[in-house]
Amino acid sequence: MVTSISYQRMKAQSAKQFMTRRAAELKQQHISAMSLAEDANQARAELERYKDQLQLLVQQRTEELKKSEELSRMLLISVAEGIFGVDADGVVVFVNPAALKMLRYEEDEVVGKNLHTMIHHTYADGSPHPEDACPMYKTNRYGISNQVSDDVLWRRDGSYFRVEYSATPIYKDNTVVGSVVTFRDITERKKVEEQLKRHVMDLERFNRLTIGREEKMIQLKQEINELSEELGRIRRYKIVQ
Repeated sequence: MVTSISYQRMKAQSAKQFMTRRAAELKQQHISAMSLAEDANQARAELERYKDQLQLLVQQRTEELKKSEELSRMLLISVAEGIFGVDADGVVVFVNPAALKMLRYEEDEVVGKNLHTMIHHTYADGSPHPEDACPMYKTNRYGISNQVSDDVLWRRDGSYFRVEYSATPIYKDNTVVGSVVTFRDITERKKVEEQLKRHVMDLERFNRLTIGREEKMIQLKQEINELSEELGRIRRYKIVQ
């Protein structure tokens, strides 16, 4: 009987200890679960903050990009020089209004076309201008900037005009991906230069005639003086050499 009671007590104590341990485990699990929930909530809050910051950053960068693109567009529109952008094959990817006006093209007639074939195909004397001899082509081919002080470009109507231009390569990851060509109409300047050249030539010719005439006058005066002396008369002219 005593043995039975002792056994029951031991069993009850063991059960109590088990329940105590189990309660402690459950409590710890609850604490862990609460901690995980708090961590999850914190993580979600952090993600939301990062998301908001990222959205703000994207918005700021987008606005900056829009401003930069708008500034670039305004510069292309405002400058008096003609500007072309071409890819590595020499195909036009953008052109500004000044270039279109000088060449008498519409934008959709130019973009997507080979630049050399459209406006740089022939020399001023009418002979063909091979593409591989074109400085613009060489800029794309070899990645070397080129500046040309006197050349011609051809308009849509088949006429040409004199220009000076520069071609600058565009690099991406050390590879030439295209170039920018900037040109200026120098027709009026060339006319003024030709006029100046003619005036200089006329002046030099006039100087030569004047000097020749002066030399002839001196010679005649000397002859008259010599004849006067032979006739016993005084010299008529004072000659200053």
